This record gives sequence, C-alpha cells and structure tokens, in this order.
Amino acid sequence: MNMRALITGIEGFVGPHLQNLLEQHKIEVFGTYLLDPAVESPNYFHMDVLNSAEIQSILSQIRPDAIFHLAGFSSVSKSFENPSLCKKVNAEGTQNLLDVLVKQNLSPKILIVNSGEVYGIPQFLPITESHPVSARSPYGESRIMQEEICQKFIEEYNFQIMITRSFNHTGPGQIDSFAIPSFAHQIVAIERDVQQKLLVGNLQAIRDFSDVRDVVRAYHTLLLQGKSGEKYNVCTGKGYTMQYLLDTLVSYADVDVKIEVDSSRLRPSDIPELIGDNSKIKTTTGWSPEIPLEQTLKNVLEYWRGKN
Repeated sequence: MNMRALITGIEGFVGPHLQNLLEQHKIEVFGTYLLDPAVESPNYFHMDVLNSAEIQSILSQIRPDAIFHLAGFSSVSKSFENPSLCKKVNAEGTQNLLDVLVKQNLSPKILIVNSGEVYGIPQFLPITESHPVSARSPYGESRIMQEEICQKFIEEYNFQIMITRSFNHTGPGQIDSFAIPSFAHQIVAIERDVQQKLLVGNLQAIRDFSDVRDVVRAYHTLLLQGKSGEKYNVCTGKGYTMQYLLDTLVSYADVDVKIEVDSSRLRPSDIPELIGDNSKIKTTTGWSPEIPLEQTLKNVLEYWRGKN
C-alpha cells in the first residue's frame, strides 16, 4: 500500500516542490490550503489551522501515514505588524492539529517545519542545534512556542515528531515579499521598462540560503530517517551578504540597474549574521545540499521573466 502523506499549507512556496518530490517517490499526496492554490485537485482541502472542526473533518477522511506541517505564518517582517496572529497560527494551530490526532487515535510520522530564526543573534557560528534559542521577533517567539507544544505531545503521547530548523531558502515560485524574489521581480520590471530603480533594504545582513528543491529533499529524508524529538538544522553552512546576492542577480540582468535603499524595507531588530551547521542532518540521513546558489538565483530570475 502506498504511503499517504498530508502537506498542510500546500499552496505556499514550499508545498508544490514537496508534493512533486513525494510523488516521484510514489507517495500519495493530500494537501490543505487556506488561500486558493494555483492548481485545483480533488486531494486538496480547505483548512484553517485555527478551526478544529475543519481539521477533524479532513484528518478523518485522509487518515495520513505522514504529515508535513508547513501551514503557518511565515513572514518575520509582518510578524512585527501582527504578533498575536503570528503566535496563534504557529503555536495554537500546531496544538489544534496535534489535539485532533489524539482524539482520532491517529499516529502518523510528523515533520514540523520550524525556523533558524529561533536562535536569535548568534553566540557562535556556525549555529548548531545545541545553540540557545533567543528569538528577536514575534515570528521567532511563535516558533519556540511551537517546539514546546510538540515536545509535550512527544512526552505525553509518544508522538513521532521531527522538527526542522530551516534557515533561509529560496527558489522558483517564492512570492516577492521575500528579498531574493523581490530583487528578481524588480529586475524584470526594470528590464520591461515599468520600473526605474531597484529598491532594497538592509544589504549588510549575512544569511545562509538553500535552494527549496534541496530543502524538500531534506524534509523527505528526515521523515524517513530522522529521530523523534530531535531538531535538525536545514541549511548549507555558508553565509552570503544580501549585497552579494543582489550583485549576483543584477549581473544576470539585460539592462543597467540603479539601486536605492528604501527605509520602509529595513526590518526592526535585524539579526546581523545567521549561518547554520548542518552536520547533524548529514550524519543522520546523508543529506547534503546539491544546487549551487548561483543556479538558484538564475532560476528565480527565470521564473519572474516567465510571468506576465
């Protein structure tokens, strides 16, 4: 019998990439969405993680062998604008999902997708999973709360839950409220002569960027080989300034690009440098990133050039 996997938040950036990978491995994929997905499928269900009745209805129909919990409030910058909603979605939403699994006596393997933002300003680099958590944003705080909720279910109900602390990742399909797709989208607008300057925020921040296609490979591998209760950094172990990422994208442009700092894009409480250590996931599963950063950036630019 084929494994049945549920991806919550399948309409987001990572969901379609994960679905594609799982289906290559002959896994039957179901998905939940809050906002309408780009494509329709009889295997997709509307679900708000804050609505327990919706969760109950869907889980009773699907009865998944595995859950990839991607649904969540994913924007660090927007978490400052709406901290209470961010914490409700990421913490209370996870609690609701796990509560329903208990009520329905379901025990799938669960991968909770969390974030390297939980570490806050690093005390040492690269950051290992033993680094203290000290969030610098409502988003980071919500992710720490989410981990604490998962730990309770592991201890009380012996749930099989693996947690990723995923560092920055990008690739085709990411919306332009994030830095790299924003740069690429603006370059295309300048190439099409509908925008004059590329507006940027803080370019001095150093980040560890993975390709989303490498990231979903990590998620699949961790579901199969990860250990319950463990946290795993998903990252490359290399840091780049946002300035380098911007310069690289601009070097692929078909026109000269003028750059201007936009103060509204400067995030409060920014973490200067965030680089992860991926030794643990490599040792546990053999996973390692394969796609070069320059290839990822070219693919992001190609994606935006392909949009009308």
